[in-house]
Amino acid sequence: MWDYTKRTGVAVLQMPERMVGVFQAALLVEERDDESPMSVVGASRIAGEVASEQRIDVVDRWAMLLLLLGVVNLFVALFNFLPLLPLDGGHIAGALYEAVRRGLARLRGRPDPGYADVAQLLPVAYAAASVLIVMGVVLIWADIVNPITLSG
Repeated sequence: MWDYTKRTGVAVLQMPERMVGVFQAALLVEERDDESPMSVVGASRIAGEVASEQRIDVVDRWAMLLLLLGVVNLFVALFNFLPLLPLDGGHIAGALYEAVRRGLARLRGRPDPGYADVAQLLPVAYAAASVLIVMGVVLIWADIVNPITLSG
């Protein structure tokens, strides 16, 4: 599990640069890299290939499908921890900011500064959400027109 967590962290960090290749593959400008990100459409296609592959033992197919399901869920969970406001990590970052602010005020003997106005970050949240929506559309389109397959 630790190995998958490390690899997921690396994948999240490399996602912006790998999206360039996915965008080019979506436009059919270049071949799609087998290690490129994929959407739920691509993951479902891979799961369908695994499930229908008769050369793989039934027990191994179930193990591969459960592993795929676990890896996808791990990626979604870790991606959700990114400190961008529309994601849970953004809300956690806001709560940590408030806690640090209150702790510093208490150490200095000042009154509680109250809640931070997270609504001021809404333009940032809109921009981040827009980028995530565009990424999702590009990934889905690439998985339809230039999919990653197990057979290569």
